[in-house]
Amino acid sequence: MKVAIVGLGVQGQKRKRVSGAECVATVDPLNPEADYKTVQELPLDSFDAALCCIPDDPKFESLDYLLAHKKHVLVEKPLYVSNKSQIEKLEVLARRN
Repeated sequence: MKVAIVGLGVQGQKRKRVSGAECVATVDPLNPEADYKTVQELPLDSFDAALCCIPDDPKFESLDYLLAHKKHVLVEKPLYVSNKSQIEKLEVLARRN
């Protein structure tokens, strides 16, 4: 499975190391070692799943985008959102796609 690491902080670096050759791209708006600054820049046909090791603020937007494009996601805990409808939307997308 081809994976993209979203967030190249401490956890992202660990996930990158463990995923080895399956890691085909990295995303981080601040880390200059990342291949892309946003998940929207990643070519959708280049990966199957995203390992999301990102802060709380961008989680919903990133997960919403990835799930809407039928990507598997692993998200680091905790998963905080501003309201219950956001969790419900992510659940619907995950089940449908």
